[in-house]
Amino acid sequence: MSKIVLIILGVLLAVWGILALFLSMFLPVWLAIIMIVVGIICVVVGLMDKRKAA
Repeated sequence: MSKIVLIILGVLLAVWGILALFLSMFLPVWLAIIMIVVGIICVVVGLMDKRKAA
């Protein structure tokens, strides 16, 4: 269950970071880039753990 939550959280962070990068209203650009990177890392870790468990 926590792997699915990690994947969903990663996707949400990445999407929020992309929106912040394009709209530039929410956050500074450096924070949006960090959010995208952390979101991608969360998705990759969630997928790797999911493959190990299967």
